[in-house]
Amino acid sequence: MFVADLKEKLTLHEDVSEDFLTSSVFSTFDFLPNIWLKKFLQTSINLNNNRLDFPLVENKFLFWKQFSLPSDFGRGVEPDLIIFAGNTAFIIEAKFYSGKSGIGFIEEKVPPDQLKSQLIDQLAREYFLGRYILLDNEICVEEKLFNISNFFLILITKDSSIPTNEIQESIDSIGKIEATGIEMATNKIYWTNWQKIIPVLEEIIEKSSEESFERKISQQLFDFLDKRDLIPFTGFDFLNSCSLELTTTTNEPIFYHTQKRTYWSEELFKEPLHFKDPNIFYMSTIKQYWKDIAKLKCPENSSKIFYQIIGR
Repeated sequence: MFVADLKEKLTLHEDVSEDFLTSSVFSTFDFLPNIWLKKFLQTSINLNNNRLDFPLVENKFLFWKQFSLPSDFGRGVEPDLIIFAGNTAFIIEAKFYSGKSGIGFIEEKVPPDQLKSQLIDQLAREYFLGRYILLDNEICVEEKLFNISNFFLILITKDSSIPTNEIQESIDSIGKIEATGIEMATNKIYWTNWQKIIPVLEEIIEKSSEESFERKISQQLFDFLDKRDLIPFTGFDFLNSCSLELTTTTNEPIFYHTQKRTYWSEELFKEPLHFKDPNIFYMSTIKQYWKDIAKLKCPENSSKIFYQIIGR
């Protein structure tokens, strides 16, 4: 299902589309046993650093469903996905390169010539969707009836840490409509990132047989996320220090290659890389959002050092 993407057949818009990313990821989870979706969603945390926890039950997906809200809570809302699982609804708002739509309120004219505050904060409106439309209601999805007695709103981004300010803005907006809603909203709004999917996929690939459907589709999703630079750096396989002193034992050149992932800081490169031997080739593949923070100190009169940086 990812062949067109992996073979570079998509448009630029499709390549960076958060809708395409969302549908690809969760359509894959829809084919996999429920335990794997649960493992990913349970990486979510709220502003109190509490981790999301819920039982493993059968689930159904509802993509891009439009809902009308009471007038005090905005005109309407269309979450990227709602996952119905037992008596719980998980409202998923997925972001890739963009932030949430709308912050706080705007003033609108209403007849006869009055001003009214209109809630435009996306997460706040989706919270009220859960609070007043889904909660304590029966929802039918694909001929299955769900009696919703609990809900959570999960924001998924590519940030390396929880976007505290963005979520707090939404909670503050909720509090301006319902002063008693701040505590509830804090306990209902969670965050995780796309990178948290990777350990789940690695576990599936490790535990599944080579020819199994689960392994094949998980490997394709892994490659799909890798193509979008959504695989976090996990460390070098054999290096303990960024200060290297390598020498060759023969006259043949050595080719040394390292691929660095995102989410590094300059603190990890306090010392430059050192090579005493001129017969060493070095290449650094630097992914998106990198700065050239690592520099080589090569021996004088060295003519056989090859150093290349490849960036996107």
